[in-house]
Amino acid sequence: MDGMRAIVDEKSNRPVLEKFVKFSVALIVLPIATFFGVLQGVDGEYGRSVLGKLGLAENKHGATTVGALSAVLVVNIILVMFVVMALKEDSAMTAHREREESESSVQTTATTTVTASTATLPPGAKEDTSKAVEESEAIDQEKEPKKTK
Repeated sequence: MDGMRAIVDEKSNRPVLEKFVKFSVALIVLPIATFFGVLQGVDGEYGRSVLGKLGLAENKHGATTVGALSAVLVVNIILVMFVVMALKEDSAMTAHREREESESSVQTTATTTVTASTATLPPGAKEDTSKAVEESEAIDQEKEPKKTK
């Protein structure tokens, strides 16, 4: 139970849980409301004419069938909306994460460059870079294959 409490209390999970609760309530309330709303709407003269066009006027369960089909349609619409929203959220989070990673790598490179260029020498050491440059050039020349004429 403590693990569940930790998940609920974490601030980054709050929007996800809110969406989950909203869609759960919608999945319970909207299909039932649709079913009974269609039953009430089919009771009138217009509803009977619609049932007649569908071939359900003579069937004593015609209104119930139309109401149930409407409720099933509403459930499917809610589920599709949930999946689409989850996919959009996932792609947005992926793009955000990639943007953060690229920004952090640029910052790390900049920090490394600045740190290397501002390195200080210990007291008493001379700042003679010409000798180091000559040594690195000599090493580079040794690595190159010698050309024969």
